Amino acid sequence: WPQKKMQRHLREKHEVTSAVRQLIRDAAAIQAAGPQVFKSEKDGKEWIVLPSVFAPMIFALGDEPSGVFMSRNLPVKPGKSLLEIGCGIGVATICAALQGATCVATDINPAAVENVLLNAAKYNVSSSVKGVVGDMFRPFEPAKDKFDIIFWNIPWNHVDEPAVSLSPLEMAVFDPGLNLLERYFREGFDFLSPDGELFVGYSSTHAEWDAAVELCSSLHIQLVEVAAMECGHVRIELLRASRIGAPAACAVHAGREGEREDPR
Repeated sequence: WPQKKMQRHLREKHEVTSAVRQLIRDAAAIQAAGPQVFKSEKDGKEWIVLPSVFAPMIFALGDEPSGVFMSRNLPVKPGKSLLEIGCGIGVATICAALQGATCVATDINPAAVENVLLNAAKYNVSSSVKGVVGDMFRPFEPAKDKFDIIFWNIPWNHVDEPAVSLSPLEMAVFDPGLNLLERYFREGFDFLSPDGELFVGYSSTHAEWDAAVELCSSLHIQLVEVAAMECGHVRIELLRASRIGAPAACAVHAGREGEREDPR
């Protein structure tokens, strides 16, 4: 990019990072008082949120959290199995369980796993939900743990800091160096059933999109847009990832048959 455009890009990224951090501080101040109950305006669902667990309602676009939107567009059917990585309060897990899926929710934050189980009990789907504390796929064995759907509404905000410097709540929204995205793609396919599908929630407007596309090309991964939501200048996509035989000239489909384009 020309220097002025690059400077503007970096300034805008800094402003977004600062705004996100302020939202995190606001959320932490609210949650410090103890467990909260947040209501999704669109569907009326209420969600228990424990202190130190990411509250997606604080970052909701429009009238619902992005996790609710994405879970509505996952190919969930009765009898299917779902693994939600980085489950937080378990929005996708609970929505899938309510549709008849058998779900496993995992998070590196023990409080988040406890939170999922509380919400499962609230919606009477405890028998369909298992909580596992762990770092991404490390609690599982590829030889025996297979899932029809794997989903992560992954942290996609930009920050130029090492992950070790982030607080637990910041780790829920930032992915320095796209390290989490790379691990997810490198490891996730080993845990899919024969007809299983890997999904990721992302943002082409606020993530390091060009770097993500380059990463996918280097890993021979194609991303297909399943659904998208917009609010103001923010666009969030539910993307399906699949392996391809050779690096793609453009690693992103628009999600419509025969079309290929950058969703920005």
